[in-house]
Amino acid sequence: FLLGLGLVGTGYALVATRCDGTVTLTVAASPDHAPVLEGLARRWSDSGPVVDGRCVRVDVVSKPSAQLAGHLSATWDTRKDGRRPDVWAPDASSWVRLAATRAEARDLLGSRNPSVARTPIVVAMPRPMAEAVGWPDQQVGWLGLVKRLQDSAGWARFGHPEWGSMRLGIADPARDTAALAALLAVVNYDGDQAVSPAELAGGRAFERLVSTSAPAATDLLVGVARAAQAGTPLLYLSAFPATERDVIRYNATDPAVPLAADYPPDGVLSADHPYVVLKAPWVDPVHQSVAERFLSFLRGPAGRAAYTRDGFRPPDGAGTSQTIEQQGLLPAGYAERDPPDPGVVRQVLDTWAALRQGGAAGAGG
Repeated sequence: FLLGLGLVGTGYALVATRCDGTVTLTVAASPDHAPVLEGLARRWSDSGPVVDGRCVRVDVVSKPSAQLAGHLSATWDTRKDGRRPDVWAPDASSWVRLAATRAEARDLLGSRNPSVARTPIVVAMPRPMAEAVGWPDQQVGWLGLVKRLQDSAGWARFGHPEWGSMRLGIADPARDTAALAALLAVVNYDGDQAVSPAELAGGRAFERLVSTSAPAATDLLVGVARAAQAGTPLLYLSAFPATERDVIRYNATDPAVPLAADYPPDGVLSADHPYVVLKAPWVDPVHQSVAERFLSFLRGPAGRAAYTRDGFRPPDGAGTSQTIEQQGLLPAGYAERDPPDPGVVRQVLDTWAALRQGGAAGAGG
């Protein structure tokens, strides 16, 4: 049996829990919420859960969503890819859909993948620039921004010639959720199953405005912070894809020029943080039961509170104390965009790769 700490009155006492062995649930989580999950896993494991007569523990491993989407298969190689996950918790369902385009991963993915937390993907802009294009009364979105700012006049059109030309930043959409969502909004704005000539033209216009690219949105945020320290916060980037949580965390540093979050009016894609219990050969009924019990804990009061403290919204997308307009955010209402079809995600990534190869966009900050 297992000796654990149990709450008795106002103190703690040793409690004996009889267990016929221990079962460990391995959760592969995207780096943005792995620390939150780790804390919640410790808290739940320490509470002494028992499933099918066995004591339970949950281990969380940080794994980039794109990496697991490309490697997941029933023949998982532990020597090359590390421990086999029982649950996959990426930052967005887009990666689950991308994984579903691979035959070796498709049968491992369930159709019921509930969210544990959510953060909308926004157009992040220095607040003075956002205000110049109509924020917060108007939410412009990627298409509106490209249409307004692709002419040679740049910011002079809005009475600010000192800001120069429009400068877009973007992370690698094959690795970054926010960048992928921005591309889907531009290159497949009608949400159908194909990239039309008009959408391709919009993609080309978007690509021509990209002045800075980086592996991840966090790298762009570092560049924004460095520009602010150098006294040139409005000359580095005009806009870039980020999550609402990114904006919250950046503004919490009390920068001289805070960021504003523009929520595309034609629909926002969210980093919806799905919880995918894998239908893999190594995920037996006991592991499935543990996974469901842990999911209930994550979606309960303790899980919601932990995610909210870290800048996320709850699974239903409701506003929190951190999502207030004074921080450059919309506290509640924004229109959700329907999630993309798996084939569309692959097509948009291939289209962007071709556009970048044909263009001569900058590769650094």
